[in-house]
Amino acid sequence: MTAHQIVSIEASDGKPGFACTACLQKWKAEPMSACPGVPVYGWGKWPEHLLTKKQMGAAGFQTGKKLPPPAGAAHRDKSPDGWLWLYDKGAGVPKRPISDEQKAKLKAAAEKSRAGWYCTRCGQPIGWVDGRGYFHAQHQTPPGLCMICADHDAASQWARDLLAGEFLVLDTETSGLEAGYHEIVQIAVINQAGDVLLDTYVQPQHPERLIERINGVSASDINGITLEMLADAPLWPEVAAQLRQIVHGKTVIIYNADFDEGMIGGDCRRHSIPPLEMETACAMLMYAQFVGDYSPHWDDYRWQPLNGGHTALADCRACLEVIREMAKEAEEKMK
Repeated sequence: MTAHQIVSIEASDGKPGFACTACLQKWKAEPMSACPGVPVYGWGKWPEHLLTKKQMGAAGFQTGKKLPPPAGAAHRDKSPDGWLWLYDKGAGVPKRPISDEQKAKLKAAAEKSRAGWYCTRCGQPIGWVDGRGYFHAQHQTPPGLCMICADHDAASQWARDLLAGEFLVLDTETSGLEAGYHEIVQIAVINQAGDVLLDTYVQPQHPERLIERINGVSASDINGITLEMLADAPLWPEVAAQLRQIVHGKTVIIYNADFDEGMIGGDCRRHSIPPLEMETACAMLMYAQFVGDYSPHWDDYRWQPLNGGHTALADCRACLEVIREMAKEAEEKMK
């Protein structure tokens, strides 16, 4: 940008005015703006021999270093400097013709690039959704799976690897949902073959909390455990000692591990006994990833119900079946 080359003129109304001999613009008062250095035209009113950069490329002219200097301009707010530059096609340098081989390579590269924007399995655009729900497209080189399909495969492989070794499945039924206040009233553990290693009721210190109603529903209504069932059950310290031996050195799978671990820790603190040290993994989170019901609002997969029957042993068996279901797909791919 340079200073305008100002000359005085007589306006159409007979009053004095100003004009620039470089950009050909006219004003009633002396301008404060910078001069583009080329004639300025109204939008869409420039001569036919002047083209935009995009039009130069479409017309077969080079638009890189060999693009000629601007021969005109038009105001455009969205341009960085406020100008849409125009080029004289008579000064343009024609693009060099490309061979059929080069055309084929360009076409193949374009198809490869396009493929990278879509999942090779489900065909959905690849990208991520931010906390406000906006989708951000991403390109994969080489083309691959979207996040949901990749997470699905990872969950399936996790289950397959799990079944290749030894592990335990644990579940509890409780007198409520608040660790430290409510207590475990039933607990079960099975191994990877489905053999029952522990299945017992647990006598709570506060059995009345089992039948406390919140919004008209008690824990007893949900899990079917009554106060009479717990009358002769062992106390938590006795059950915890047995559980400690069973889980020692083993991988323990729990459906909603945070909840059950919290309840076990709460009951250990209640009875002033050492906490149980367990290497745990959450089947609920992995199954949610396997199902792939993604929530942009929560930026995570929606949890899926276990549908086990609300007894500790039945839920252990249902959890084991979920693991087998996830692993089946990975096993079939290995065949």
